Amino acid sequence: MPKFAQFIPFMGLALYFGALALLSFGSSDPAMSAREAPISSTGIRVPKLGYALKEPVFRGAVSCAAASCHGGGQPGKVGSEYNTWIEKDPHSRAYGVLFNDQSKVIARNMRLVKRTAEIVPAHKEGLCLKCHALNVEPPDRVPVETATGEPSSVSSPEVFAVQGVSCESCHGGAGNYLTTHFQPPFLSKTTREKAEQHGLYPTKDLAFRVALCASCHVGNEHQDVNHDLFAAGHPPFRFEYTGYHNKPAYQPHWTEKAYGDDFEVRAWAIGQVATARDAVDRLRARAELVQRDEKPKAPWPELAEYSCFACHKNLNPKGSWLPLTTTNRAPGALAWGRATMALLPLLAEKGELFGFGAKPKLTELDELRKLMEIPRPDSEKVAKQSKTVLKELDDWLMRWQQAAERNPRYPPFSPEQIVRLFREVASHALTSDTSDAKFNNLDGDSAVLYFDSLTALERGERKCSGKPIPADLSKNLEAFRKQITPPPGYYGPRDQEPSEILRILKQLKSTPLSSELRP
Repeated sequence: MPKFAQFIPFMGLALYFGALALLSFGSSDPAMSAREAPISSTGIRVPKLGYALKEPVFRGAVSCAAASCHGGGQPGKVGSEYNTWIEKDPHSRAYGVLFNDQSKVIARNMRLVKRTAEIVPAHKEGLCLKCHALNVEPPDRVPVETATGEPSSVSSPEVFAVQGVSCESCHGGAGNYLTTHFQPPFLSKTTREKAEQHGLYPTKDLAFRVALCASCHVGNEHQDVNHDLFAAGHPPFRFEYTGYHNKPAYQPHWTEKAYGDDFEVRAWAIGQVATARDAVDRLRARAELVQRDEKPKAPWPELAEYSCFACHKNLNPKGSWLPLTTTNRAPGALAWGRATMALLPLLAEKGELFGFGAKPKLTELDELRKLMEIPRPDSEKVAKQSKTVLKELDDWLMRWQQAAERNPRYPPFSPEQIVRLFREVASHALTSDTSDAKFNNLDGDSAVLYFDSLTALERGERKCSGKPIPADLSKNLEAFRKQITPPPGYYGPRDQEPSEILRILKQLKSTPLSSELRP
């Protein structure tokens, strides 16, 4: 079980103010945290983002596994997508995770949250299955093979759950396209036609794809991991799409064909907005839940909306961010949205660079942040404002969709443009370009976002230039990685030194990237 001792709250007067903060946030029956948000009967768990998706019919991952379809050959080869997923993709083992010791501890701790004597095993808890499996009912009896090798059939949702986050979790129910998606008439259709006429999720659309990933890795109305589940032992969410895409333990089962060498840059930028979009949708759902006349009432505001480090502090003086950062929040206000939205203002300034025309406005998002950073936000106002912000972010994403439908590779990014963007991300984390600069409203959560963003841009720049990473840059990024990586058994950076992160960011503003290497 991971340790939380490194997250020791304020002491002395801070304990007093902490108690006042808890009182001002109110208390509610924690059993509410275990309520299950209703899942769509269609199994669609992501924002449609302009698509009128066809009602899916699920058949299970085994329907894709024939050797002549996606189950032939060695992992990593065309036609072996199923084999790659089941051998090289952690998503295939997502259900199995629910049986490990950590999941058992979480289930036991959630019993205290629910105030019940019964412990519901994680592999039977709907709250867990929504993200760790394809949690839908089969449309009819599905053939399976028993432990003895004898053919059998079942109609329980467990037949899909045991497959983890499987093919249909990301591509949609195969029932509508299973027998046609390899035929010329189907192949000649556009991505939109395949989605709307046959229910094949448009994963080539990066906005849709990242929103789909974020539906679990960030959460949304139907997949909501809250503060109680974090306190029970669930790992905190710190999601950046390209970072997950490049994890050493993960091998994609596809090759990006629609995009050029600058894919990492494009995916990073779209990912920032799509992730923020799902985070705002999750907030909307939480705020609306409070408005319903139900008992017990949902906790409000949900503490998982805020930075973990707003309350959980490292008592080591070297681990304090406060002397090194500036903020426009009122004293005692908790930081909202920093782990998912800190870089949206910079991206908005780059509207022309990313090919979607007019610069997006973030005024409505700023208003939502102000509402959330007062001691007890008005849930009705937050729900209303969240809907307005969703329209703002959806408009942003759909402009990207329209640009990609015209030409996925427009505009092509040059190494020089990516270098400038890399420098601007590093500078955005600081108050100025001077030697005495401080952090610009950073903490341990948002530092992870900046690291993931810088590494994504570095990968994209290196691929575009075709040159190796410079030694100094590699050294600085590795030092940054070590600062944000928890030691074994911890969820938080016990030994983190913000002063070292500040030094690294100042260095990264001028450290040469690969295209700047001399021939």
